[in-house]
Amino acid sequence: MPKRRWQSARNTGFPEWLEWGRWLHGWALAELGDIERGVAEMEAGIAGFAPIGGVPRQAFTAVMLAKGYEKLGRIDQAIALLDEQRARIQRTGERLDEAELYRVKGELLDGAGMSRASRACAKRSKSRGGRNRDGGNCAPPRALRDCSRDKGVATRGGRCSPRFTTGSPWASTPRT
Repeated sequence: MPKRRWQSARNTGFPEWLEWGRWLHGWALAELGDIERGVAEMEAGIAGFAPIGGVPRQAFTAVMLAKGYEKLGRIDQAIALLDEQRARIQRTGERLDEAELYRVKGELLDGAGMSRASRACAKRSKSRGGRNRDGGNCAPPRALRDCSRDKGVATRGGRCSPRFTTGSPWASTPRT
């Protein structure tokens, strides 16, 4: 039955529906646990959008594919896909799913164990053998968050504050 519908979509001049159907089927497979097959179908659907010049909400399809990549442990590929879509958004101005793209990318970076600040610090200090400009180790300040889960953060007056250790470039930073 689906093959007849896809053939009908192709014959009647609505090829985007063929690719949307393929992508949606892949998304459903991935959500139901057949992640490898689902990701492969989502990739095929997205690849089918290119010859017809793209479709609306293409960033959404890429975000869902990136989540599939995440489930397969292909984090670098997911981040690269989201970066490509970000460039596409800048080029086309289609910003409908931009917030979701940034949310998922943030989750991917956070889950990969390296924040953007950590990546930037590591990149800056690469030429210095992993040390920052002051000679200390590259360790960016922590964002305020739930203190109860983190041993390196103490609660002070109802707020989180980092515990700095001797030798840290922020050891002399006054706590408030």
